[in-house]
Amino acid sequence: MTLLKDDASCHPDEREDRVMSDSIETRIARIESDVQHIKADTADLRVELRRTNDKIDGVRDGLTKRIDSVRDELTKKIDDFHKELTGKIDSLKDTLHSLTLWALLLYFTLAGGLLTVIARAFKWI
Repeated sequence: MTLLKDDASCHPDEREDRVMSDSIETRIARIESDVQHIKADTADLRVELRRTNDKIDGVRDGLTKRIDSVRDELTKKIDDFHKELTGKIDSLKDTLHSLTLWALLLYFTLAGGLLTVIARAFKWI
């Protein structure tokens, strides 16, 4: 109920209080309306946030699966390479052992031949 300032049945101070009261009620109603809009917007934001979280969880799960598959592939390749390298190293060890034996035999043969040449030179044989 709004009263006009020129209402003659009211005292002038009462008229101003009622007009101010109506003005305050209007402002409060506007604030309440704004609060309702803020609540609605907040609810919408919450829904969007949940959707975003679900999308992020989906992406994270997808990335986790891809990372796990890449890790498994790399682990398999590293294991295969390790086996191949170990085999080659063992083969190289065997080759070095046979070369060492061959080198010792060659050394003894050369030393024996040299001693034979020296013995003949001094006419020991």
